[in-house]
Formats: sequence, structure tokens, C-alpha cells
Amino acid sequence: MRIATVHRSRLTAETGVGTEGVGLPEGVATTDFAVGDRILVDTATKVLVRRLERHTLLER
Repeated sequence: MRIATVHRSRLTAETGVGTEGVGLPEGVATTDFAVGDRILVDTATKVLVRRLERHTLLER
């Protein structure tokens, strides 16, 4: 999935057929993620497994 929105305590991600809410495991903060990041999500629980490596980065 690709992250579509980042909020204080939740993420939403594009699935290819729409958007879905993504749960965060204990101890993981949304500040570690950015819109456009690719992530792996457990399809049964809709909980984040890990963020895939970034190939590009836009910084200020």
C-alpha cells in the first residue's frame, strides 16, 4: 500500500481500489511516516508490518 494521509494517531493508505485505515503497532508513531511512503500491511488485521525503503526524499 501507499500512504495517502498522515494524522496524529492514524494513517490511511491507497489500496489500488480505494483507501483504508491502517492501524499502528504499539510504540510506532505517525511522525515516522510521510505521504507517498510504501508500506506492508497485514491483510487480516489491517495493522502496519513495516515501511519499505524510500528511494527518493524531498527535504526542505
